[in-house]
Amino acid sequence: MYFLNLSAAEFLTLFAAASGLVTMLYLLDRSKRKQVVATLRFWINAIKPTETRRRRRIRQPLSLALQILAIACLLLAVAQLRWGSAEDSSRDHVLVLDTSAWMGASGTSGLLMDEGKRLATAYVRALPAGDRVMLLRAGALTTPVTAFESDRAAVEKAIQGSRAGAGALRLDDALRFARRIQAQHAARPGEIVFAGCGRTAESDADWTDVPNLRVLLVSSDVENAGLRKIGLRQSSRDPNAWDIYVSVRNYGRTVRPAELAVQFAGSPAGFRKFQLKPEGEAEVTFPLRTRAAGMLDVRLFPGDAFPADDAAALELPARHSARVVAYTERPALLHPLLDANPFIEAVYRKPSEYAPGEHDGIVILDGFAPAGERPANAIWIEPPSANGPAPVKGQARSGRLRHWHADHPISSGLRTEDLVLSSATVYRAGPEFEPVAQLEEGPVILASSERSGAAGKAVVLGFHPMRSPMRYEVSAPLLFGNIIRWMDAGVFRRLELTAESVGAVELRLDDKVDRSKIRVTAEDGALLPATVHGRMLRFFSPAPGVVRVTTPDTEMVYSLTLPDFAAAAWEPPAKAAAGVPRRIERTPAFRELWQWLAIVGGCLLLAEWIWFGRFRTAPAMRAGRAWTGGWRNRWRRPRSGADAPAEHELASGLGLRERMPAEPERSEVAYKSR
Repeated sequence: MYFLNLSAAEFLTLFAAASGLVTMLYLLDRSKRKQVVATLRFWINAIKPTETRRRRRIRQPLSLALQILAIACLLLAVAQLRWGSAEDSSRDHVLVLDTSAWMGASGTSGLLMDEGKRLATAYVRALPAGDRVMLLRAGALTTPVTAFESDRAAVEKAIQGSRAGAGALRLDDALRFARRIQAQHAARPGEIVFAGCGRTAESDADWTDVPNLRVLLVSSDVENAGLRKIGLRQSSRDPNAWDIYVSVRNYGRTVRPAELAVQFAGSPAGFRKFQLKPEGEAEVTFPLRTRAAGMLDVRLFPGDAFPADDAAALELPARHSARVVAYTERPALLHPLLDANPFIEAVYRKPSEYAPGEHDGIVILDGFAPAGERPANAIWIEPPSANGPAPVKGQARSGRLRHWHADHPISSGLRTEDLVLSSATVYRAGPEFEPVAQLEEGPVILASSERSGAAGKAVVLGFHPMRSPMRYEVSAPLLFGNIIRWMDAGVFRRLELTAESVGAVELRLDDKVDRSKIRVTAEDGALLPATVHGRMLRFFSPAPGVVRVTTPDTEMVYSLTLPDFAAAAWEPPAKAAAGVPRRIERTPAFRELWQWLAIVGGCLLLAEWIWFGRFRTAPAMRAGRAWTGGWRNRWRRPRSGADAPAEHELASGLGLRERMPAEPERSEVAYKSR
């Protein structure tokens, strides 16, 4: 005999609390209620009996006994009392179904996923009716699908609803999770069953400590070769060219001939033929020259049992360049600064050709200030004092450039302190402009402040870099490059596109990258958790999608669409059971009693209510009073002397006192009225 839902300690605690509360209610002393009336002249006081201290006792012990027995029966029903032995009762099993990417391959008899679901369903149907099963789907992550469920239809529906994912199997995590779930939530642990092909990442986990392990292996001898990784990076030699890198792996055990074809915007862009060694990889590179946006398709021929990794597509964005319109009478001075940069499209015009409201890029105003509307993003070089953008403090002669404000992006990498300017205009910094570089007399380079609230950005140079000794320094092109980068952040940003498998991604960062400015965002713009250890950035994506890693100088786009295959084949331990067992006809070694206990408890409560209830009928009252009265008279000790009063004092609804004799003469009235 044992409890299924409660332990013995829990049952005794609940029973003691409930029975104690009911007993206290029966021992509750109800004092007489006092009633205030207008006058006592019409009433005759009854003789006051002698006050005696009586021992507190239960007036209706049979009613209390019936209620306590009813409480005990109902609690036993809640605890699900069983008659028999708990050793031979039902078991709680954990079924781990492999939903990794490898299960999407085609075998000799169909998809491996269909074979795994067939084995899992056969195992569930072979279990006794009283056993419970929890289903776990194991892939890149282990996900519980059901609780410990005795409904076979619900478990089989969850099995049939499983699909092969895109991640590799993490078998050690799945079995560790199954052990923990079974230890914490299973009433009587049963088997841990794995159904799948068992292709997992190499692991040093000890499988011998998994108790009651059963393996339902699906044959995974499938010849497959597929794309492992595709990378695109802008060429360092030609800004209009891309370098394409493709990695192909052979998961089979035989040599496979392969053909790799690359198309961009529907046109052929590359073709390679090569041999793939057994369980080996091959790397192929292609050049691609384009500035336009388009779709890059990479396909591997011939097809095999797993077509999902035979093709991949990447969307290339259009090459971004900055449009710069220079209004100057001296275009030869700006040619070395603008034309040498392939990411800048420079147009030179005379100041007389200036027209407000026609500029969507960066405008250089060399030596003049327009009278009308000013452009949004402008570089002012030696503007006139009368209509200039910033207040002028004065003119400096033969000043030394002594200080660069390193906290501003324009000053990045500029540390020249021995540069002597023959002449320069000194400005006043204010709420609209903040200093970038200055002489002893004051700032000579200003940049618009974020506090100004202007729609665009502006830079004011109090000297011409190409008419000063700066033209012989590397700081001149670096200064212009920083200004254009500050105004248009996407000009010099390097773009890298990568197509690889879902799961854990690891990339190497540059030494000079500011770790606080790294952002890892998903396709919907949400931030993804990432860790940085030294120069390595790691993040995890369990589902296919696009992830962007943005740094101040680089934007890396990861198209995680390729399936992740684990190359290692799992070897089950020798002690593990294998295959679907025969149908287990386990005869229940117990008998359910909770239904009868619930019926008995209800009947006891009904009998107590009929015999002692407040709203019982008159015949039932007389029968119950006679029965209980006889029971009391049989067991009550006879009283004599002072303990045997001749009259009883009863409180009426109006607070009256009636005098009643000891004998049951109910017709006499103990008061007189006028």
